[in-house]
Amino acid sequence: MKPKILHFITTMSVGGAEMHLRELLAGLSRAKYHIEVAFLKEEAQEARPLKGDFAALGLKVHDLGSRNRLSPGALFRLIRLIRLGRFDLLHTHLFRADLYGSLAARFFPGLRLVNSVHNPEDFYQKPAVALLARLAEARQQRTIIISQAVGDHLRRYLHTPPSRMELVYYGLEPKAKQGFDLRREYGLPPEAPLVGTIGRLALQKGHVHLIRAMAQINRKWPEARLVIVGHDDQGVRPRLEAEINRLNLDGRVILTGFRGEVPDIMAAFDIFCLPSLWEGFGLVLLEAMAEGRPIVASRVGSIPEVVVDGETGLLVEPGDEAGLAEAIGALLADPGRAKAMGLAGRQRQENRFSREAMVRSTEAVYDRLLAKP
Repeated sequence: MKPKILHFITTMSVGGAEMHLRELLAGLSRAKYHIEVAFLKEEAQEARPLKGDFAALGLKVHDLGSRNRLSPGALFRLIRLIRLGRFDLLHTHLFRADLYGSLAARFFPGLRLVNSVHNPEDFYQKPAVALLARLAEARQQRTIIISQAVGDHLRRYLHTPPSRMELVYYGLEPKAKQGFDLRREYGLPPEAPLVGTIGRLALQKGHVHLIRAMAQINRKWPEARLVIVGHDDQGVRPRLEAEINRLNLDGRVILTGFRGEVPDIMAAFDIFCLPSLWEGFGLVLLEAMAEGRPIVASRVGSIPEVVVDGETGLLVEPGDEAGLAEAIGALLADPGRAKAMGLAGRQRQENRFSREAMVRSTEAVYDRLLAKP
């Protein structure tokens, strides 16, 4: 009989961890494992919810119906699901799912417990949260870290022993294009250089710094446009619109909201930019690399593990608006260099950050744990 694995995540929102899980489960072997998915809640948001994506993979999806941050009912439903489903391994994703999973696992001594840590969370620095996280971590038999930077963060704040951590980088299978024409959709001139970024509108992502950098870029490149794609995750869109107004960038900076045609949009960019103030990994970087886009990004968190400075892109300090403008301007001024960086990035994504490599490494973690009596 195939081992039964339950993946358990906090939300079904559009975010890096959720998109990673979708990619992972699209590749995990159905011949080796029986796989199901559970989540605590489906948050209301502008972006399309992901529950249907997991169901489309042929997976049974369980909504545990959490209505509050602390939901005894959701915990009871998780315990009941594990008991009735007779799962052999529980793989949790994100802090609340880690916490609920570690509590539920106490009722099942034979249940193998794995978690993936997707971000170097700032809230681990709060003593009460760190204590809860350490208690949850102590129950894990393996902790999958998606970058060395995340591992360093866990060692510092949660004292997770290196012997329990397994490094598995995110991986990506390039997606087919849908024929979406970004320039035609938003009336962008065919000759205008396009700088773009994709990701939820959140303070962490540093969009305001990129907008200010665009004001500097337009002094030398008045025809350049900045396209910001993503749903408003934290109510920051009005602030971004006010900054665009203040800098007289109306028509030069376009906020599209959520769009699902990521490969088409990415391919339309001349330069992809990720100006994050902190970042767990930046799955969108792999999407840019898969489309052969040169990258300008912040030298923060896991990004230097993904983007090779001077080879597949240019890195600047977080919040450095002049540095962003200079790096983007350097690539606009040298299209040959930009193209070479994009091609090098595509090769790196294929060799280092493929879905196959991610799946193979994850399955190796499962198989080692499941082989233990």
